[in-house]
Amino acid sequence: MSYVIIPSSNINSTSDSAYGIGLLFSKNGVFNVLYSKDEQGLESFKNLLLTFPGERTGKWMNFGCNLKALLFEQVTDDIKIDINDTIIDAASVWVPFINILSIDIVTAIDDPTLDHSIKVLITFNVESSLLQQTIEINASETGVITIG
Repeated sequence: MSYVIIPSSNINSTSDSAYGIGLLFSKNGVFNVLYSKDEQGLESFKNLLLTFPGERTGKWMNFGCNLKALLFEQVTDDIKIDINDTIIDAASVWVPFINILSIDIVTAIDDPTLDHSIKVLITFNVESSLLQQTIEINASETGVITIG
């Protein structure tokens, strides 16, 4: 299984202080600095969705969610409920500053052009922000997860 992380669109920032670092490297081979809580919220949420519980060590050992495994399960009547619950449960524990507004899950049953693939669209905002953001996750039959 591999991932493709799509760079986030630049969110306007007026802060002089950094909130954190992004998942992708800059052109100079260092992590991109994030200057707004919206950028940091998006990157933190992506990081949570791409991490299996137990993948990290120390006090963060339980960080993550089982989303990657669920994306490659056989599509059944319960898969959408399982994916939805996994995302909500993990976000409530690890990124409580993220307000999930909607989770839309599309399978080949809903859209025949997604043959052997699944798409998850998560719309959210960061606590006390009016900016709505969407994370789109696509899992293909080749084992590649695209998140952007």
